[in-house]
Amino acid sequence: MNNSHSILITGSKGYIGSYLSKTFREKGYPVHGIDMNVLQTETESPCDISDQNALNSIINRLKPGIIIHTAGLSSLEKCEKEEKTAYRINTEGTNNIINAMQNFVPQSKLIFLSTDYVFDGSRGMYKEEEIPNPVTVYGKTKLKAENSIMDNLKNHAICRTANVYGRGGNFFNYILSSLDSNTVIKVFQDAFFSPTCIDNLLEMITMIIEKDQTGLFHTAGSERINRYNFAKKIAKAFKKDENLITEAKRPADSLIAFDLSLSIEKTRQRLGIDFFDITRGLETIRGN
Repeated sequence: MNNSHSILITGSKGYIGSYLSKTFREKGYPVHGIDMNVLQTETESPCDISDQNALNSIINRLKPGIIIHTAGLSSLEKCEKEEKTAYRINTEGTNNIINAMQNFVPQSKLIFLSTDYVFDGSRGMYKEEEIPNPVTVYGKTKLKAENSIMDNLKNHAICRTANVYGRGGNFFNYILSSLDSNTVIKVFQDAFFSPTCIDNLLEMITMIIEKDQTGLFHTAGSERINRYNFAKKIAKAFKKDENLITEAKRPADSLIAFDLSLSIEKTRQRLGIDFFDITRGLETIRGN
């Protein structure tokens, strides 16, 4: 493979980034990862994406054909408390990647992992063409990054995903660890979303690369569900005590939205693959 097939992954030690690195290495792609929490090796480099000079040096040296950008600050609470840091990492960090690509690899593709939180969450089943309206700092920083990419890079794919689960994922891990320790947990029944199986997300991104697709994609699970019922399905799939899961309602000041479910029909047609519902996603994870 030539450099047009080489991949640089930002946030390569994160949950999604680490699985992307593993997946594409197994497929035979030359993969290099950058992350703040790595030592310099042949396949990984320490790098803070808010450092333009460091990014310039790495991208100029590697000249990747594809950059998959997963690095970012994703904690809703931390973004609210540290707004400047959130913008520095999520928005300015993305701008730094754009600048480096324009200067050193203008023909390369950027794949950006975005979020359902670019919407306000008032009704759900949002389509790709709908106008976003984020209400959290996290969502606002990611939307600004999306807009910068659309304004400055022709060869890009923006992948809005949601609550990725399986062999990791904050909500998934919280539910399983609580059930494993026989802890009674309260889970919101008035918070809807489109949980995304990690294996399915990896397949979606693979298809975007292999079909050389560009534009905006809703790379999320196919099923709209509330958090309470999702937790119950996790318990059932992994043969845990469902009675430990109790219903709760979101407090008035909750950062978690009422309904951030995403419509995936347009993306499903473009990619031509199956998008998992919850049952299939959990079966896939349990079988691995």
